[in-house]
Amino acid sequence: WRLGKNGHTEINASGGASNDAKRWGELRFLMSGATSTIGSGDVDGFLRNLDRDTQRGLGQMPVDYDTFPLGDSSGTQLTQGCGYPNINSNGNIAGEDAYFPHIAEGIDAFARNEFVCVADDTYGVEDLLEPQSAYIHAVGLNPMDYARMQEQGTTLIWSPRSNVTLYGDTAVVTAAHALGVRIALGTDWMPTGSMNLARELECVDQLNSVYYDNYFSDRDIWHMVTKNAAEAAAMDDAIGVLIPDRVADIAIFDGSANTDYRAIIDAEPADTVLVLRGGEVLYGDDAVVDALSPGSCDTIDVCGTGKRVCAQDDIGMSLSALQAANSSLYDLFYCDTPPNEPSCTPMRPASVNGSTIYGGIPAADDDDGDGLTNDVDNCPSVFNPIRPVDDGVQADFDMDGAGDACDPCPLNADDANCPAYDANDLDADGIANMTDNCPLTPNAGQEDGDNDQKGDVCDACPGVSNPGDQACPVTIYAIKNGSVSGAVALQNVLVTGCSDGNGFFVQYKNTDPDYMGVENSGVYVYHPTVACGTTLSVGDRVTLNPAQVNVFFDQIQLTNATITIDASNNESSPTPVVLTPAQAAGTQPNTYEGVLATVQAVLVTDDNPSVGPGDSAPTNEFVVGNALRINDLMYQVSPLPAVGTPYASITGILNYRNGNQKMEPRNAADVVPGAPILVDFGPQPAFVNEGDTNVPTIPDPLQVTLSGPAQGNTFVSVISATPASASVVGGGVTIPNGMTSAPILLNGFTQDPAVMLTATLDSVMLNADVRVVGSGEVPQVVAVSPNMAVVPPMGTTTLEVFLDIPSNGANGNVLLSLSPGTFGSVPASANVAADQITAAFTFTAGSMTGLETLTATLGPSMAQATIDVFAGGGLIINEVDYDQPGTDADEFVEILNATAAPIDLTGLALVLVNGSNDSEYNRIDLGVAGQLAAGQYLVVGSNTLLATVPGTALTIPFAAATNNIQNGAPDGVAILDVPSSTVIDALSYEGSITTAMIMGVAQPQSLVEGTATSVEDDNTNMVSLIRDPNGQDTDDASMDWALSSLPTPGAINAP
Repeated sequence: WRLGKNGHTEINASGGASNDAKRWGELRFLMSGATSTIGSGDVDGFLRNLDRDTQRGLGQMPVDYDTFPLGDSSGTQLTQGCGYPNINSNGNIAGEDAYFPHIAEGIDAFARNEFVCVADDTYGVEDLLEPQSAYIHAVGLNPMDYARMQEQGTTLIWSPRSNVTLYGDTAVVTAAHALGVRIALGTDWMPTGSMNLARELECVDQLNSVYYDNYFSDRDIWHMVTKNAAEAAAMDDAIGVLIPDRVADIAIFDGSANTDYRAIIDAEPADTVLVLRGGEVLYGDDAVVDALSPGSCDTIDVCGTGKRVCAQDDIGMSLSALQAANSSLYDLFYCDTPPNEPSCTPMRPASVNGSTIYGGIPAADDDDGDGLTNDVDNCPSVFNPIRPVDDGVQADFDMDGAGDACDPCPLNADDANCPAYDANDLDADGIANMTDNCPLTPNAGQEDGDNDQKGDVCDACPGVSNPGDQACPVTIYAIKNGSVSGAVALQNVLVTGCSDGNGFFVQYKNTDPDYMGVENSGVYVYHPTVACGTTLSVGDRVTLNPAQVNVFFDQIQLTNATITIDASNNESSPTPVVLTPAQAAGTQPNTYEGVLATVQAVLVTDDNPSVGPGDSAPTNEFVVGNALRINDLMYQVSPLPAVGTPYASITGILNYRNGNQKMEPRNAADVVPGAPILVDFGPQPAFVNEGDTNVPTIPDPLQVTLSGPAQGNTFVSVISATPASASVVGGGVTIPNGMTSAPILLNGFTQDPAVMLTATLDSVMLNADVRVVGSGEVPQVVAVSPNMAVVPPMGTTTLEVFLDIPSNGANGNVLLSLSPGTFGSVPASANVAADQITAAFTFTAGSMTGLETLTATLGPSMAQATIDVFAGGGLIINEVDYDQPGTDADEFVEILNATAAPIDLTGLALVLVNGSNDSEYNRIDLGVAGQLAAGQYLVVGSNTLLATVPGTALTIPFAAATNNIQNGAPDGVAILDVPSSTVIDALSYEGSITTAMIMGVAQPQSLVEGTATSVEDDNTNMVSLIRDPNGQDTDDASMDWALSSLPTPGAINAP
């Protein structure tokens, strides 16, 4: 759901929130009786954040909360094998009091495999099943798995509303409870979970009464949100129980209508009478709170009952201010069912792997609404549909006819005695683990048809021997069409390409016995230690057994491959499939991904394509045929070809990387040049004087340029559209053999502002304009560049004046002046030499700071520039725009060198920090920009934004076209000196980030200079955050930063 995999619709919900939004969410829970929380992000607010240090004085060891304990945030899914990106280790959690990982969220084999891989290090990889562990979700499990949790003292954190909404089912909590597993309740997240614990209790009560035949007592349910939860978090020595010497975290509910535990389970928003945290009054009935904490708390009407919230005392903010800051968010309470609340009615409209279809509505012939009629249902009164993980059969682990969900002894058919769980016989089939050929699947008969010591019931290929760690043989086609997953074996496949330290490609030839056509016949094998020519070579035949099927950002690939060289005969590669650039390219991998292909008779159409997601400049890529990127994984075309460069053919392996399917040439022989074409006719502007003959243009010769060296003397035709004004000597120019360019010669006849010349070679035509300067024309000054400059006190900068036509040597003396003239000096004039249109001069700053207006005058013409003499403080973040109206496509961070000397950017990086978890979420290498001159700007932004930046600024593009910078509450940016692990400058916006965890920096870093700025970007106006005055850095963000209604990336800030 998070990534839209397996046919599901992606839930695109931001994990970020402002501090005020977090306080709002905490208040929502407080009003339902909660005093503590565990989850991503924290704020010093109403609740104790038990997984952080913000525990409001509790002083306990924080819970280790782990959303991706297998390192699978990119969406890795396996049905067997444990080749996950980065599984947490037992050693990492050994010193924790409590560890809360998300495990087995789902009802298919992908989910259960997660549990298997972290349940122990004998049959899995790591033993995270420990007494301090509490598995969040644990949905797709069987009774053996729950028995193992109980035996180790591991808690199950149950989130029924979110599970039911996403999967139509939830954990088999009746079986887990029957086996003695401690169960605590959690709401998961707002998009699919409950708005507070009261609504989660309502969901539990609905499931229990309608679907579980009232299996749980009211006391059981009450324990899930009190005692059990505190024990799971290892906080029960302080909170979670009402006994002497414990912290007084107490919630009192109105019991006048609902008595005993029902007062809590059935509580409506108005029924919370009083909430204390550590004995401190936080919320409750108006009269009760006023009596205990008179006059200091805000009033609020909750469904007709007067309440008070002690916001000001607790968070330093009034309730009205908090309401105003969160007016667009989900309300604190609803007197009826909350609008758009995710459903707690289980339903699944389609069958997957034999699973049941049901609507969750009990009927006369289906008491529990699980889609199975009572006469065939092995738990007719307790909801237990066939799940995808059950392989088409209703779950009955001990095969006694009573389904797992309603079996009082789910592991053993002897219900009367119900033997205790035996850790030495995990699957309870009477065969000890040490001798059981399927230790995790019951098989008392130990059938093993292929004699590979793997029982038939747990052998993925019971008819093919695959002992030990060996996997079942499959074809590349089965891998690429998604019909197999987990550990596989490929036999006698041909290596077609190799990249040192990255991986290699294998493919079938049309003579191979498994060949079924070119489509889906090749696959990439990620192998970060491969040494091409040593580990294996192109042309080798290899067997990969085992190898792990993995989906990495939509590319199906193999990982963790054990390589056996079958033959090393330098065998020829398969015949490349001939494709058009459009057939070979795409923003998603197609059936030719991993296959050797060729494109023919193509031209380069882009020599600097936008950087793809996760990539960084320079990419060393170019595009042919307006579609296909040519990449450099195995061979780099150097120098990079210019736009228009022809190729007779380019051959390579198609490879999906960074959001595009690209072609990967393997060597120089794969890149066959075509005949050179005309690619340039310049430079501009170009002039010729009236009356001059057989001369090159001034100030620079106008020349024609080919895409590559001329193959023999090559004549390029050049004709004039107005030959009476200017003609081309010889009708063109010959480019000598082996050369790439040659200048044209002109005759200037009559004054003309623009004579169009057309250069032609074969089918390519290029135009250029030449101005014929009349004998009586006088040059005018038209510009000063740069038109805005920043100079430190006592520093210098070089500027240029520009004329509209070349000087004759006597009429190009441009007068210079400054106003007010107190902050620096310039020469009295700048003389433009004969046949030139520019002249450079130096501005020298004085000791004082301020703005100077430079005026350049030549006769009646004038041009101006602004020079800011500013005492800067090093390399600083100077302007940020992280939020725009509509799609965020014009984000940028502007960096200024506010010193008097150039700064080498090598080793420096721009780091973006997510304030919801204080972690780095993106890093941009600034070293690719080279050196930043004194007073010069560097803009890191989207490609559309960078197209508007002045040419005087350096630029680095973001990887993606949109949504590169998070929108705060809070988030931050920092300049990092990577070798020294030093933060040079930083900005925390929309709140304070004081404990940022930056990769490579040992200690948490504060991104707040002095007091955090209160100015915020917004998505309704084009505004930006700026240093005001430009470049000011007093190390107090509240003084330095302001909001500008005129973003100026790459230029002086506009207040």
